Amino acid sequence: MTTRMSLCVLGSGSTGNCSVLVAESPGGGRTITLIDLGLSPRETARRLHRVGLRIDDVSSALITHFDGDHFYRGWAGAGRKLGLTLRFHRHHRPFAHRAGATVVRCECFHTAFDLCEGVRVRPVHFAHDEHGTVGYRFDSHAGSIGYATDLGAVPRDFFEHFTGLDLLAIESNYCPVMQRESDRPIFLKRRIMGGSGHLSNEQSFEAVQRIAAASRLQAVCVLHLSQECNDPKKIEAMYEAQPQLRERLVISTHDRPTPWMRLKPTAAQRPDRCLFTNAAAEG
Repeated sequence: MTTRMSLCVLGSGSTGNCSVLVAESPGGGRTITLIDLGLSPRETARRLHRVGLRIDDVSSALITHFDGDHFYRGWAGAGRKLGLTLRFHRHHRPFAHRAGATVVRCECFHTAFDLCEGVRVRPVHFAHDEHGTVGYRFDSHAGSIGYATDLGAVPRDFFEHFTGLDLLAIESNYCPVMQRESDRPIFLKRRIMGGSGHLSNEQSFEAVQRIAAASRLQAVCVLHLSQECNDPKKIEAMYEAQPQLRERLVISTHDRPTPWMRLKPTAAQRPDRCLFTNAAAEG
């Protein structure tokens, strides 16, 4: 018997990022954790309901960083009312304070910790803008999940942490051609494309292929697509070159949840299984 993990991206994009990780213990207990709080509490509750969960059952939230699309300031008061525990990297404490997050019960980390019985979390600090962002690796006997967004570039040590995975959630923010041809200010284009902003589709796909070669991926979920400078069809066309990845591809959107991506105890022995269920149908 082992702890099972499931991931659903409630929404991902410049208007707000939030995912939910559910860990189910052999004894029937369930731990519900949000990854980022970029949607308003009300919208988060609505989307959780759509996928069969209640916001009152959420015990904690892991924050990648405190940009406004990853931490909505309204969570300061709502999190306190809900009794939510906020977990973030110790380097982000000043930014948590500025965002009002420290009125919520907080736990800072800088090394691995137990999310619940049977699930170990390994945080990985990445460069993003000035203060960096945190990726997460979740390990249980049922399998491993990697979650990484707002990378800017793929660092050299990325693959030391994100291999041997069963599920990968990684940003695929922009198409370089659409970015260059957009009406965005030059400074914004440079920030996004300059190595400390976001990953392009090509950078993301290259990283996915390398991870897949050293993993047993059941699902690849791409995150944080730009509404202005990306197109899901471009990503789908890129993945057509790798049919085994294309059939496992999940593209998140800013306005609705993805299907549930579930890891079963048989995942390590059955890498051919792609275990998706319809999130909306479970609400």
